[in-house]
Amino acid sequence: MNVLIVKISALGDVIHALPTLAYIRDADPNARIEWLVESAFAPLLQDHPLVDAVHTVDTKSCRRARDFPKAITHVMSRVRALRERSFDATLDLQGNTKSALFTGLSRAPIRVGFDRESVREPLNLLATNNKVRIGQEHFHISTRVLRLAEAAFPDGPKNIPLTGPLPITAEAEKAIEPWLNNRDLQHTPFIVLHCGGTWETKLLPETTWKKLARSLSDAGWHLVLTAGNAEERRLSGTITRAVPRKAHIAPQTTLPQLAALLSKAGAVIGGDTGPVHMAAAVGTPTVSYFRASDPARNAPTGENHIYLQSTMECAPCWKRDCEWNDDCRDTISPEAFITALQQVTGT
Repeated sequence: MNVLIVKISALGDVIHALPTLAYIRDADPNARIEWLVESAFAPLLQDHPLVDAVHTVDTKSCRRARDFPKAITHVMSRVRALRERSFDATLDLQGNTKSALFTGLSRAPIRVGFDRESVREPLNLLATNNKVRIGQEHFHISTRVLRLAEAAFPDGPKNIPLTGPLPITAEAEKAIEPWLNNRDLQHTPFIVLHCGGTWETKLLPETTWKKLARSLSDAGWHLVLTAGNAEERRLSGTITRAVPRKAHIAPQTTLPQLAALLSKAGAVIGGDTGPVHMAAAVGTPTVSYFRASDPARNAPTGENHIYLQSTMECAPCWKRDCEWNDDCRDTISPEAFITALQQVTGT
């Protein structure tokens, strides 16, 4: 069977969908699995051993350019490329209007998606002909998308890990070795801190990160701080200055190189963000924190992963902005991170 997975964005959601690869391959070892994804996230999948081909779309550039004819030309070129593949089944793991466009126009005779109660945007229902109900027992995002894979391959395995697989390429590992060697981190235990987030309500105060960094340093850990934008780099710089000689700002990397770096860490600490989910997918222990978003839906699963949740009665609220933001972020303490880290690392 020739299968198309439509999971375009975001980074964390793409990583949460990785378990479908192992499920489909186990259910049908001869299946050809192809994936449609945002161009920025394609490097994570292009060398994946369970993905036979990656198709890219650049929806973000289309929106920024505000050039409607150019956007249509770009989208239709992607649609034509998909149609040439003659897919037997398309799995729409995104569930919105954007993904519906590609799912519906893929011309696959089997088009699996979420039902009316589970879909993110109602227009998506027009693109699918096998609509899957998602019960409360499948609330976690990885179990949600696995339900769609099960609908297409009902005789698949019953127990699939809800993280990964995300193998590390030899090329990515080789690329980060000089940086690690130059800082004597190849054989020195270190923790990765990712202090950023796409929502204001997913962040913690600078003072919390500084206190946490000092506590980790006092406990013998070296620190590596990852940053994806200017504000995150500024904050990372502030934290590294709080623990001189034991904290380092990670280099700018590709996604595969970032995965390789995270795989070397003793643990990764951060919020509901792509790097934390990536760490879980490569098998690194994580301590994550959740404020606006719901850990029951998004948190890494397994015994090597612990999450901290805001103690505000309104959490999780799913708000990007909130008048109680300062109160909420102060409910998660540096001491709670240290306790959780000791549990996942056994130290």
